[in-house]
Amino acid sequence: MIKKIFILILSMIMIISCSKNNPNNPNNGGNGDGGTTTEPNKYDSLFLKFITDIDTVPTFQFIKDNGVTTNNAGEQISYTRSWVESTDTTNTCYIYKAPDGESTNTGNVFGQAVPVALSKLEIYAYRGINPFKTKNDNDIESQFYFYRYKGNAFVDLDNFLVAVDTKTGLVFPYAVPEKWETVVGNNAPKGWISAELGRTGVYGTTDQEETFEAHKFWQYDPIGQVNDDGSVTLEQFYIDAQKKGDYKPVYTGASPYKDIQ
Repeated sequence: MIKKIFILILSMIMIISCSKNNPNNPNNGGNGDGGTTTEPNKYDSLFLKFITDIDTVPTFQFIKDNGVTTNNAGEQISYTRSWVESTDTTNTCYIYKAPDGESTNTGNVFGQAVPVALSKLEIYAYRGINPFKTKNDNDIESQFYFYRYKGNAFVDLDNFLVAVDTKTGLVFPYAVPEKWETVVGNNAPKGWISAELGRTGVYGTTDQEETFEAHKFWQYDPIGQVNDDGSVTLEQFYIDAQKKGDYKPVYTGASPYKDIQ
């Protein structure tokens, strides 16, 4: 009898353990540490900054508010960061007004890399709702935060960035350029559309598009991982594609959510 009870307890432990380690379990905390329904989501108090190099490859970093920033003279001044609830006229979003120069785009001027500090920068976070939709297709979308930014770097910019799985810290593509235009001698996206549509503008052209196999954004291969220190490690296939202006998402079945429709 005691032996049977021991086996039953052992089986229950194994079942619970497997459930917690199952990447398809939306309650799996993983490296993202996004909290649960009763715990705060750590991404609510983290602020996104980035640097884009001459090849348009971004370096993302999630930071905590330290109460200071650096002005144009290189001096540290007081600055309080916060997310403010707002709307884009369709969906609820949260906006972080970043200090000038915290994030940087790098332009190509006659073959030379010229860093351009972004001013009037607003980082948008859509918490659990894809900005290209008005309701979720699947409950799994509620665990993603979708990022976008508006700012100025000689010209006004409005670019969609990445979706972060707050449960695992995995980073996914969710938007692609609809078209391209030339801005100050550089190719720049002209409008963004959902990556789930299976089409995107051809880099360097203004009126051509190419198609690819359409999937739910969470089924595409993750393009990176948020680390414990807030830095983001990007996959090499994504870096190589960005250098060529190729925003098409990749699908090889590498996503832990590939089977979720």
